[in-house]
Amino acid sequence: MQKEYTQTKEQVLEGLRTDRQGLSAQEAEKRLREHGENRLKEAEKLTLFQRFVQQLKDPMLLICWRRQRCPP
Repeated sequence: MQKEYTQTKEQVLEGLRTDRQGLSAQEAEKRLREHGENRLKEAEKLTLFQRFVQQLKDPMLLICWRRQRCPP
């Protein structure tokens, strides 16, 4: 199968089984039942503790902390 960006408009529409007017209400309802809503999954939210630990992993923080404890 060719990438969509290399195909003509007609080939893309044919591959999606639609036409220039779009889907009929019945076809849209059928595809919604078949494939579900077109939504992205939400990313897990980090807890306050997880965010704190992530910031401790920052190399710049470690460098600054080291410089404070061991001056030249």
